Amino acid sequence: MYRLISPLVFSLVVAIGLGATLSYNENLRLAEEARFKSYAQEAALRIVARTEQHVSLLQSTKALYTAFKEDVSPDAFRAFAAGLDLSGRYRGVQGIGFARVVPAGSEPEIEAELASTYGIERTVWPEASGALRTAIVLLEPSSERNRAALGFDMASEPRRLEAMEKAIESGEAVATSPVLLVQEITDEKQAGFLVYLPWYKSVELEVQADGDVTRTEGGGLGQAINAPQGADGLEVAGFIYAPFRAGDLHEAALKSSGILPVVLETSDVTGGEVLPLYRSAGYEAIAKRERMSAEVTAPVAGRQWKFTIYPAAQFADPATYYPVYGMGIAVVLLGFCAAAMSHAQFRAVMNARALVKADRRSLEEKDLMLQEMKHRLKNAIARISAMARQAAARSDNLEDFSQSFQGRLLAMANAQDMLTRSQWSKARLQELLTSELSQVLGDEIAAEATKGPDVEVNEKAAQALGLVFHELATNALKYGGVTGPDGDLSVSWSFEGKGANRLLKIDWHETRETGPVPESARQGFGSRLIQLNVTHELSGKMNREITETATRIVLTLPAKTVL
Repeated sequence: MYRLISPLVFSLVVAIGLGATLSYNENLRLAEEARFKSYAQEAALRIVARTEQHVSLLQSTKALYTAFKEDVSPDAFRAFAAGLDLSGRYRGVQGIGFARVVPAGSEPEIEAELASTYGIERTVWPEASGALRTAIVLLEPSSERNRAALGFDMASEPRRLEAMEKAIESGEAVATSPVLLVQEITDEKQAGFLVYLPWYKSVELEVQADGDVTRTEGGGLGQAINAPQGADGLEVAGFIYAPFRAGDLHEAALKSSGILPVVLETSDVTGGEVLPLYRSAGYEAIAKRERMSAEVTAPVAGRQWKFTIYPAAQFADPATYYPVYGMGIAVVLLGFCAAAMSHAQFRAVMNARALVKADRRSLEEKDLMLQEMKHRLKNAIARISAMARQAAARSDNLEDFSQSFQGRLLAMANAQDMLTRSQWSKARLQELLTSELSQVLGDEIAAEATKGPDVEVNEKAAQALGLVFHELATNALKYGGVTGPDGDLSVSWSFEGKGANRLLKIDWHETRETGPVPESARQGFGSRLIQLNVTHELSGKMNREITETATRIVLTLPAKTVL
């Protein structure tokens, strides 16, 4: 359970941090969309405002005609147009013109007027298709493009005719749907549109005694025969109009107060029909991949334009989302740090608990060791006391007692030393045996006498076997003749049986050429001490065979008792 703390801390911190990061990212996205929509609204507003500004030129021109009351002379019209700075301040509009309404068959008058005003020989074109003709007689500035449009009968083209009829009905400026201007005489052509403002025959206003205002027709502009009538019943003499190149108009509008980082498509959607008017460079590619877009619909001179707008490449700023990336990385690092800190804290707590547990265990072990030392000392003292009593009872004098008692104490000391080196747990049988043989019989015999597998005996068996081996070695020295030139000693051990019946068998074999061992040596204190340790301490058996030339002692010990 504790191992899950660090992953849970990491997951929790990262989840909270990523939630905050995603929220921050969403706020940036919404701010970016709001900024884009602001640009989109501004782009549409610029185009509409510039178009309305240009349309206002028609009202200014109408004021010119109203001021003259009679026909405006070509020179006056030209001076007026020159003062407007159409190619600069009003870039996008191709010019200001007047198209006269005359009945079919009156074309020579128009042609004569064109020759007089512009010095060109041109017939009204195209050929007549109706009862009235609306030919262009004035168009300024007098550029090559505009001169190409002079004499054109705009009533001959359906979209132009539709706009003029709507202008007559409303008395207001009305734009056409997208058309190709007759000024497009180069290979680089743009869609365009025209805006018409009807001009009626001259009108004089009279104020009556009751305050009412009445108007009477004068003999003013055009005096067209059978001219169309407007909503107020006046006859239309012609149209003040302005031709627009849509591309020039849009570019001038979008760059008028700094370039906006958007691309757009403008369509005329009047009456539900979608007619393309303008499209920015690169619009198609951006529209395919860009997720943000905006649509703005606005009225323009009696028509409805729809602007479909996308952010341009320069709109996106990669640095905008750098804080999001940095925040995401910081969240992950914070998660790692929090997980590492929780892991370190957990380890510190666990280590503290382990130290407390170790201290408690150490105290318990110390107490156990003290109790065990008390027990061992009591046992050792009891054993020494028994050995002292037995040695004293069997010794003829103090020297015999001292020698016997000292040898047995040394055997016990050797066993204790081996147990101490093994931390009172185990002692190697061969080391225990070799130590006693070396002490009594010498290193040379000890090195060659022993043979058997590597066996470790427990504490009780080590102390008992230490005394047994000491007594056997002492008897071999006294009575066995193993140190003589013809004597020999071999001690081997092996295991017999399996499981609970497994036995450790130790075979002690002495050979000599001397006489038989005295009977007193056979049943002395040492023999009884060996018998006592083997049978009482280790629950084993001892078999002894003594002949004139050999002594063989076999110790059979239960493995579960000695191991």
